[in-house]
Amino acid sequence: MLKNITIERQTDMALIPGGLTSHLQPADVSWNKPFKAAYCELYNQWMSSGNKSYTAAGNMRAPDKSLCLDWVMKQAWSSVTTEVIVNSFLVCGISSNTDGSQDGQIHSLKPGQVAHSAADTIEKEIARLNLGTDVEADDPFADRDAGVHDEEEDEECMIDDE
Repeated sequence: MLKNITIERQTDMALIPGGLTSHLQPADVSWNKPFKAAYCELYNQWMSSGNKSYTAAGNMRAPDKSLCLDWVMKQAWSSVTTEVIVNSFLVCGISSNTDGSQDGQIHSLKPGQVAHSAADTIEKEIARLNLGTDVEADDPFADRDAGVHDEEEDEECMIDDE
């Protein structure tokens, strides 16, 4: 059933093992740092010279939500370019080219990176898949189609964002 839905929606499924989101999710790899840096700079400017208000006890109030939203929508988000977003998918190995032609751009597979030692294995697996070998036996989602639901397996695949 799940496989049929992904086929209908022209979507590919992927298992992301726990602890690897910082290597495999585009926002974690490329967008978050420049976005957060721009937002922090705006916050620091507000702290230095912004219009602040205080509680009766003398504690400074947080910036107004509409001001924070303005920082996000009009300034911090615009610091993340379209090129950064597009490239972030490529460096995480997410592309429409399933033939391996863009695998050289995957950051974690480059020498000195976390998955460099797996590059050869991945290359061989892609070649095997592209030869049209029947992969049903190796389908990690086969039990989903059969209606089997293993909660323990789901917990292992859950991602803990910091």
